Amino acid sequence: GGREGLLPMRKALEDPALDPEATTLAREILAASTNLVNVDIGSHASIEDDYYDGVIAEFCPLDFAAQKEKPPELPMFRDVVGHSGCDKKKNIIRVDLKEAVDLAREFDGDNAGHLVLDLKGVVFHESRCGSTLAANSMMALNPEKHRVYSESSPPIAAMR
Repeated sequence: GGREGLLPMRKALEDPALDPEATTLAREILAASTNLVNVDIGSHASIEDDYYDGVIAEFCPLDFAAQKEKPPELPMFRDVVGHSGCDKKKNIIRVDLKEAVDLAREFDGDNAGHLVLDLKGVVFHESRCGSTLAANSMMALNPEKHRVYSESSPPIAAMR
């Protein structure tokens, strides 16, 4: 935890020559080519009604192709995270969540052609009710049109 090792996204985007690798990582987050895998709301964070600061977001490129190819082997979000090499903190990009959200809003406003998911439905569930089976069955029927985030940790961490 803590604030050490954070990617300074705004700085990396404003001066790409300073650290080209950091600029590439920041752009990957904004282009949604890397995924939110964890939210760290530790003692360093400040959360009030409509304001938060110091919340750390961890992103990592996830291999959803492997999940779509063999859903029974990677049924849960944590399985995809582990398969993608993100479970042992490899490939993790740590950023300040507020900075990332502010930059994403700016990016979306500046890029009229940005990708917006055309959701037809979302499955929310309780544990042990068969929803993972239902979600993975939908994905197996049409892998190109379905994505499964079964028991994904970032929303759970944010709700705590």
